[in-house]
Amino acid sequence: QALGLLFKKDVDSGVKLSELIQRWSRFVLQQLANDGEPRQHEMHPFHPVPPQPTPPSTVMRMFTSAFHTMTTCRECGHEDSRPTTTLQWSMTYPRSRIDDTKAESRPAPRTFSEVLCGSILREQATQAFCATCNKHQPSKETRSLRQMPHVLCINCQADTEIEHNFWTQQQELVLEALQASGGAAGPHGQQLMWKSWLPTSLKV
Repeated sequence: QALGLLFKKDVDSGVKLSELIQRWSRFVLQQLANDGEPRQHEMHPFHPVPPQPTPPSTVMRMFTSAFHTMTTCRECGHEDSRPTTTLQWSMTYPRSRIDDTKAESRPAPRTFSEVLCGSILREQATQAFCATCNKHQPSKETRSLRQMPHVLCINCQADTEIEHNFWTQQQELVLEALQASGGAAGPHGQQLMWKSWLPTSLKV
């Protein structure tokens, strides 16, 4: 329960099942990656041998994405880049579109690939320490991908009603476009059921 991986007994924690599944996914993947790493041999006190670099575990090799995070100070322009790795990518959604609740507005069609690419290479405003200014300053943070994994693990992170509506709207747009192009068959569009906003493959 301390890790937020279990429902608390007799307590309405407000945690959704989908959110719990995502937490378990992150936890299990990290544990498998750590437990699969080779153990370091203890050095003999009279015959010290420098520790040799150990190869990454199979899970680390299969799931690890490598990227650089660039932080740019908005006051002086100082840039700081650091290498980072992750085993799982979390989706982020175009807020300006999914926050618009006006009935007359129509969401812009976005492919799953566009949303995923924006999530991986996202740019965001943040507060970060600037070595030149010697204090925390408003900064811009960007990512640049260096290495894709053999297995891409994606956390959809559709935890709120706004994100659920985004998925629903994009699926409806896909079906409407298919109907407009004459792709529907039958009075009830039975052949449209298989058509999904999710792609069958991703090209890197």
